[in-house]
Amino acid sequence: MDFIKPFNQLSISDRPIAGGKGASLGELTKHSFQVPEGFVIITSAFQHFLTASGLNGTWIKLKEKLAAGQWEMAEKIAQQLHEQILSSSIPADLRRTIDNYYGKLFADADFVAIRSSAVEEDQAHAAGAGIMSTFLNTQRKDLWTNIQRCWASLFSKRAIDYFRIQSNTSPDLGMAVIVQRMIESEISGVAFSINPVSRKSNEIIIEAALGLGEGVVSGSITPDNYRVDKSTFQILDKSVSFQKTLVQKASDGGIRSADIGEAGSVNPKLNDQQIIDLTRYITAIESIYGIPVDVEWAWANEQFYILQSRPVSQLNTPPQVTDYSSTLVEAPSGQIGGYEFWWSDHESQWAIDSRLYILYTYRDIIWNQIDDVLIYTINGNSSAYISKRDVKEARKRGDVYLQSDYRRILEKVASKCVDRHQQLYHQLKNLSFSEISDSNISQIFNRVIDTFSFTVGYYKASGPLATEVLIQELSHYFCDEELQILSLPTQLDISNLEQLDWWELLKHSFSRERLLKHAEKYPWIIMGHFTYDEVLKTLNQRFYDSHGQQNAKDIVSKKQQLKEKHKSILKGKDIHLNLVDCLQAASSFRPTLKGCWAGMDYHLIPLFEEICRRTGESIEDLNRYYHIQDIFRIIETGEKLSEADKIERKSGMLGLWSKGKMAYYYGQEAEKLYRKKVKECTDSSQLKGIVANRRGINLVRGRARILGCNNVIQVREFKKNFHKGDILVTAMAQLNTWYLLELASAIVTDEGGMLSHAAILAREMNIPCIVGTHSATSVIKDGDLITINTIDGTVQLDN
Repeated sequence: MDFIKPFNQLSISDRPIAGGKGASLGELTKHSFQVPEGFVIITSAFQHFLTASGLNGTWIKLKEKLAAGQWEMAEKIAQQLHEQILSSSIPADLRRTIDNYYGKLFADADFVAIRSSAVEEDQAHAAGAGIMSTFLNTQRKDLWTNIQRCWASLFSKRAIDYFRIQSNTSPDLGMAVIVQRMIESEISGVAFSINPVSRKSNEIIIEAALGLGEGVVSGSITPDNYRVDKSTFQILDKSVSFQKTLVQKASDGGIRSADIGEAGSVNPKLNDQQIIDLTRYITAIESIYGIPVDVEWAWANEQFYILQSRPVSQLNTPPQVTDYSSTLVEAPSGQIGGYEFWWSDHESQWAIDSRLYILYTYRDIIWNQIDDVLIYTINGNSSAYISKRDVKEARKRGDVYLQSDYRRILEKVASKCVDRHQQLYHQLKNLSFSEISDSNISQIFNRVIDTFSFTVGYYKASGPLATEVLIQELSHYFCDEELQILSLPTQLDISNLEQLDWWELLKHSFSRERLLKHAEKYPWIIMGHFTYDEVLKTLNQRFYDSHGQQNAKDIVSKKQQLKEKHKSILKGKDIHLNLVDCLQAASSFRPTLKGCWAGMDYHLIPLFEEICRRTGESIEDLNRYYHIQDIFRIIETGEKLSEADKIERKSGMLGLWSKGKMAYYYGQEAEKLYRKKVKECTDSSQLKGIVANRRGINLVRGRARILGCNNVIQVREFKKNFHKGDILVTAMAQLNTWYLLELASAIVTDEGGMLSHAAILAREMNIPCIVGTHSATSVIKDGDLITINTIDGTVQLDN
C-alpha cells in the first residue's frame, strides 16, 4: 500500500490524500520554490493505523455524531479516540516504510520538523491555524511519538470546538503528517499577499523577526511590519520592532526562547532588497493559487525558504460551485431576469478569467465591488451579465464624480496604466523566450495577468454605470445635443492618432514590415488576433480596402472645430466647468485604457508561441479554452487539456461570481445554468436604448448586420459583405472597427452609454447611434429590416 508521497509528487489538488499543508508544499515544490525537502505520510497511512489498531469503528461513530450535530457526544468520543491513538502502536509495515524513506532522505540530518496536515485545514473559509499539532526540531528517536501526536491532534477538544464554531458537521477526518528537513532560520516570519486589515489587494504585508518563525506565528514576539506595493515593489511603510528574545533550536531537540538583549534588535530585520525579493516570491505564489495567500517563510544560508502557504482566511473565498438560483427575481419584459446585460466580447479565456478575478483581487478599487456577475462563453463569444442590485450600487458609486476632483484621479491612473503596459511590452519585445526557463515564463505570464487586471479594474470607472450620475447632473444644465458634443474629447485620442498614421502608411507601397510596425504601435487594432498570420490577413485586407479613401478627413481641423463648439456651449456657464472637465477626462480615459489592455493579445504572440512550441498545444486552443491556472500548469508541467475538455468548453463555459465565491461550469451544465439565471428577451419586437447621436435625423431604416465583438474571421468576412446604408448591430463597437462605420447608416449596440466607443465614434463620424439596448444582438437577426428612432431611442423590427 502507498503510504508515502515526496513533495515533488504532490500538487494542490491532492488535498484529500496529503491534507492542506502537504498539498500546498507539493504545489510550491512543483513551481520550483525553495521548499525544505521532505515527504508526506498520506491519509491512507492514518486509515491503515486506525484499522490495525481497531479504532476505525470509533472513528466512524464520531463522524456520525458530528453529522447529527451532537457536539457533546462527539467531544466525548473524540477524547476517547485521542487517548487511544496515543496509546496504540504504529503497525510494523507502516513503520518500515516510513523508516526506510526517512533514512534515505535525512541520512545527514539530526533534526526534522513534524507537521500535521489535516484535510480540513488551510482553506480560505477555514484556515484552522494552530488547531493541529506541529513539532519542530524533532530527533529521530521521537519520530513515532510525534507522528501519533499529530494524528491525535485532529481529535483534541480545540479541534472539535473549531468544527462547532465553523458549523462544520461533516468534516473530512483525514490526517496526513509532514516530515521535513528542519531549517535553522536566522530571520523568519509570515507574509500576506493582501493587506488583511484594509483588504487592499495591491499591498503585501510582511512580518519579520529574528530566529524561528514560531515566535511570530504564536504571537509571543512582536515582529517588524513592512507594507509593499505589489505592482511597483515600492516599500510603502516600515514598522521596526524592538526584539528582546528569539525562538531557536534546542540542542537536545525541540525549541527554546533565548534572550538577545540589545543585539540586532533596533535595525530592520530585513534589508530593502530582501523585502523586495520576498515580495516577488509572495506575488508569484498568489498567482499560482489565484487568490490571496498567507505564507510562512524563513531566511537561512543567504536565501529564502517557503515553509507553508495557504489562502488568507476570512476574506473572499476561492472558487466554489454553489447554486444561488433561489435568489433570482423575475423582471418585466425588456429586462434580463435578475440580471442586466453588461458587456460582450470575443477574447482569450485568460482575459475572461481576469475580469472575474479582479472582483476580489482588486476589490479595493471601488468599481470592482460587485457581488453578482456571470459570463457565458460559447464558440469564443462571451457575454457578461450583472445583477440589478449591483447595477444600482454601481450607479451610486458614480457620486465620486460630483464629490471630489475625480478628474485628477483618472489622469493619474491613466498615466500609471500606460506606463505599466509600456514597460511590460518593452520586456516582452526584448526577451528571447526560447532561452528562458519555465519558471521565468510563469513569472512573466503572472506579470501579464496582474498588469491586465489592474487596467481592466479601473476601466469600469468610465463605463455607463459609473458615469450615469455625472451625465444626469450635467443634463440639468445642457440639452442632449450639447452633452453629446461636450462628451467628445477635444484632444486627439489614440483612435485619431492611429487613423492619421494609417493614412500616412497608405502613401507607401505595401510592406509587411510597415504593417507590423503599425500594429506594434497600435496593438489594440488587432485585438483577438493570436498569430502574426492572422494579424497580417486583417491588415492586408484593410490596406487594400482603404486605397482611394484617404482623401482625408481633416481630423486635426475637426478637433479644432470641436473646441470652438465647446467654447460656444460653455459660454456663461463657467460654474459647471469642473463637471464638464470630469466628463472630458472620462471620455479620454476610456479609449486610453482600452488601448492598453486591448493590445495585450498582439504582444503575447511570441510568449504563447514559445509555450506551444514546448508543449505541442495549438495557440488558438491555448487562448480559447485554457483558464489562467491551466496555462500556469501547462508551462510548468506540460499538461494539456484533453480533447474532451476542449469540446465541452467549446460548447459552453459559464463563470459565476456570486456572494464572494466563484465557480466555472461547462457544456450542458453551463447552458442549463445560463438559461436558469438569465432570461433573454427573445420575444420582443421593439428594443429601447440611449440615443448617443442623432445627426438631425429622426428615423433611419435599413438592413441590420450583426457583428460579433472582435471575432477576427467574422470581421474580415463581414467587411466584404457590409454595404453602404446597412445598420451595424453589435454587442459593443471596438476601436478597431471604426473603418466599418464609414459605410453604416446607423449603429445599434447591446452595451454602452454616452461615453462608450460606439457613442464617441458615432458622434465623431456623425452617424445616428443608439447604445445600451441590452439585447439587440439576441432579438435582431442578420439581414432583418429595422427602423431606429433617434428621438426616443427605440429600435423597431419591420419584418
